[in-house]
Amino acid sequence: MDGIKRDLSVQFYHKSFQGLTHENVVDELKKMNIVDEINAIQITEKNCVVSCKNIEAKNKLLINNIELNGRTVKLFDVEKTITNVTVKDAPFELKDEVIIAYMAKFGQVIPGSIRRGKIQGTDIENGTRYLSVVGCVPTIPIRNSIGRFDIRIFADNNRTECIHCGQKSHPSYRCPNKPVRTKECFICKNSNHIARDCPQKEEKLCYICKKNDHVQRNCPTRLYGEYANDVLEGTNISDVESDLESVHEVLNTNVEDTSTLVKPPDVSVILGASNVKRISIPDKNVIDASISGASLDKVDSVISRALSLIPEHAEVKNVTLCLGTNDITRNIDDPEQVTCNLSTAINKVQESFPETAIGVCGIIPRKGKSEKIKIINETAQSVNKFAKKMCERFGSLTYVDTPIAFQRQGQTVRELFDPNDSSGVHVNESGATEMWSVMENFIRNATFTQDPGVAFTPTSYRKRTNSDRSATPRSAERQANKMSKF
Repeated sequence: MDGIKRDLSVQFYHKSFQGLTHENVVDELKKMNIVDEINAIQITEKNCVVSCKNIEAKNKLLINNIELNGRTVKLFDVEKTITNVTVKDAPFELKDEVIIAYMAKFGQVIPGSIRRGKIQGTDIENGTRYLSVVGCVPTIPIRNSIGRFDIRIFADNNRTECIHCGQKSHPSYRCPNKPVRTKECFICKNSNHIARDCPQKEEKLCYICKKNDHVQRNCPTRLYGEYANDVLEGTNISDVESDLESVHEVLNTNVEDTSTLVKPPDVSVILGASNVKRISIPDKNVIDASISGASLDKVDSVISRALSLIPEHAEVKNVTLCLGTNDITRNIDDPEQVTCNLSTAINKVQESFPETAIGVCGIIPRKGKSEKIKIINETAQSVNKFAKKMCERFGSLTYVDTPIAFQRQGQTVRELFDPNDSSGVHVNESGATEMWSVMENFIRNATFTQDPGVAFTPTSYRKRTNSDRSATPRSAERQANKMSKF
C-alpha cells in the first residue's frame, strides 16, 4: 500500500466486537443514507476500513458516530489523526465562522464539526466551543486571541503544552512539577506548623497588626488608623488592652461637649458563599462578607473581607458561618474531611472575633434524585450532626438549623431552588427568603456566653404559607415598626 493515498477512507477498531460482518456495517450506513457513496468496506484482523466516493461522505462519517451491537463507534481518518479541540472564553456573540477561520492556522477544520457547549439539561450555553481538526500542527498554544478577545485552546493527541513544564504528555493539573502550595500557620504565618500546633496559640494575638500585647477589638491601628502611634503618644498607656478606657478619660478631660461622640451600633457579620449573596438582607447593621465560591478550607479570604467591611469603632455582636457546600462538592463521600475543614474554620473565626457569639449554619441539602446528589446529601447530613454536637459542647457556638427550611417529610423542597441550576446547589428568591428567616433569629438574639449551649433549632420558625406571604408588611410598614421601638 506504500505510495497509495487513502484520503477518502475512515476506520474503526473492531477487536472488541464478536462476529462483526460487512452486513452489520452496511445496515448502519443505510441509516445514514450514504451507502450509495461508499466504494468499499474492508474488515481486517484489527480494524474496519470504509472507503468513500467523496469528501462529503467521509466528513459525515467522521462527525457522526455509528451504532454496532448496542455500542457507539467513532470513526477515525486513516491517513491523518483527528484532533478534538476545545475553545474557551470566546464571547457568545462571536460567530462560529470566525473561530473556524482562526483555527485554520492550526489545521483543517472538519466542516460541520463545530458545536457550542450547553449547561446540562438546558439550552443555555456555557461559553465553550468544540470542533475537530485534521492535520493539526504539533503544538497549539493555550493562550490565544481573536482580535481583542483572549481565548484558551485545549486539544487532545498531545497538542497542548503543560503550563508548568512545557511538555505535552500530560495536562497541567497532573504535572509532576506543579508548584506545591505550602500551608502556613494562621496565627504566626510560619509554614513549619499549623494553627493548632502554634506555640503562640495561647497568647493574645491581634489579627490586624500581628502584635501579641492586645486583641483585635482593641487594636490602635483599627481604632485610629495608620497614625495610631501619634494619636496615643504621651498618654502613658502601658497596657494596650486598656487603651480604650484611658483614651476615653483623656477625651473627657479635654472635650467639654462629648454629645457629638456617638458610638456606632453593634454589627453582625455573615461569612458565606453564593447562596448567602442571594439573600436581600434588610438590616444595614448586618455585614454580608460572603464570596461566591468560598469554602471552609479557604475561610481566610472571607474573614479578611469581613474585617475590611466592619465600620471603625463598631463592635461585632455575632458572626454567622454559613459555608460547607463547596467543601462537600470536592469531598463528596468524605464527611471526615469536611468536618476537619469545619473545625479549622471555626478556630480561625474564633481567633479573628474573640468573645463573640458564633453561629454555625447547617449545610442545606441539594435538589435532585441522582445517586451523586444522594451521596452529597448524606455527607451534608453527617457534617450537620457533627456541627450540632460541637455547638452543644461549646457555649460560644450556636447551631443554626438552616436545613430545616429546605426539607419537608424527609424530602428536599425543590420549589426553593433555582430551576436553571442543574447542579441543584443554588436557591431561588424564595429559598433565600427562607434562609434569612432562620438566620435572622440567631442574628437578632445571639450574644457571647461561656456556658455550654444547646443546639439552636428556632422554635419561632415555621414554613410560611401563601397567606403569610400576602400579609408580610411592606417596606414602609417595616420602617414604621422599627421607628416605634425607639
